[in-house]
Amino acid sequence: MAAPINRFIGHHSYSLDNKGRVSIPAEFREVLSDRYDERLVLMKHYDRCLVAYPLEEWQKLDEKITALPASDPMVTKYLRNFYSSAKVCELDKQGRILVPSPLKSHAGLARDVVIIGLSNKMEFWDLETWNRENPEEDHSAVRVAMAQFGI
Repeated sequence: MAAPINRFIGHHSYSLDNKGRVSIPAEFREVLSDRYDERLVLMKHYDRCLVAYPLEEWQKLDEKITALPASDPMVTKYLRNFYSSAKVCELDKQGRILVPSPLKSHAGLARDVVIIGLSNKMEFWDLETWNRENPEEDHSAVRVAMAQFGI
């Protein structure tokens, strides 16, 4: 039997319930319970979605960010966005998290949510926004850009 991947991969569609909760995919919950303490830091992302880091991954990123030069105005802007929207979320017994209203508004989450795995983090997208921003048809520009990295 193959070892588990132990990373967040794939995409899953869910619906927000009337209280603003969304289920975390079972495969992602397994990764959380195997590798992490099951708390997520949910925050705004510049792409009009939300990003969720396991607490330990967020702390690694936090260490990198706090080492940046605070005198740089762009760093200050980034810090304001990064920290002001962050919210620690705990999974309930049914494997759901409550998405705070300001974060739902930022990402335009109304009902249908796509949760995608990005190795050590997740993104939460409104289904319509996901389909509009990530069309299936032409990936030639991405292919060229990734070729520069040998991928």
